[in-house]
Amino acid sequence: MSAGLYLAGAGLVTPVGFGIEANCAAIRGGLDRLDELPWHDDDGLPIIGAAVTGLDEAPVSERLLALLAAVVEESARRWQVERLERLVIAWPSDAPGPCAGEAELLAQLVQRSGVAIGALERVLGDESAGPAALERAAAHLGAGVERCLVCGVDSYLGPRRLAG
Repeated sequence: MSAGLYLAGAGLVTPVGFGIEANCAAIRGGLDRLDELPWHDDDGLPIIGAAVTGLDEAPVSERLLALLAAVVEESARRWQVERLERLVIAWPSDAPGPCAGEAELLAQLVQRSGVAIGALERVLGDESAGPAALERAAAHLGAGVERCLVCGVDSYLGPRRLAG
C-alpha cells in the first residue's frame, strides 16, 4: 500500500496580499486590484491585470523569485521550521528563470527567504508542471523525505503572453 500525499498548509502571494489569510480575506471582500495595464492585445484593447505591490516594474524573473521566496518564508513559519528538506517548484516553461540553474536558484532563494533548503528541484512545463511536481514530491516522500514543499510559480504576463 502506498502512502498518501496530504496538504499540510498553503501559502499564496497575489496582487491583493502576501499570505493566505490576506488573500482569502480579499476574495471574501471582493477585492482584486484589477486595472488596465500599459499593454494592449492584438485588437488594441488594454490588457486587464494586477501587479504585486513593490514588484510592478521588476523583470519577470525577479518577480518570480520574490514571489517564491515569500511563499517559502511563509510556509517555513507555518511549519515552525528553519529548514525545508525538499522544495519542488512547478515552473512555467516560457518564463525566464532568475538563475542559470538549480544551485544558483537555491542559493538566491535561501538568501532572500532566510530559510535553509536541503534540495531544490524545478519541474518545467505548462499545465502539466503542477501534477508533475506533485508526483516528484510523492516520490521524495516515499523515499523517506519527511516534508516536501511544492510551489507553483507563475506570472501571467510573461513574454509569450505579451507577444500575443
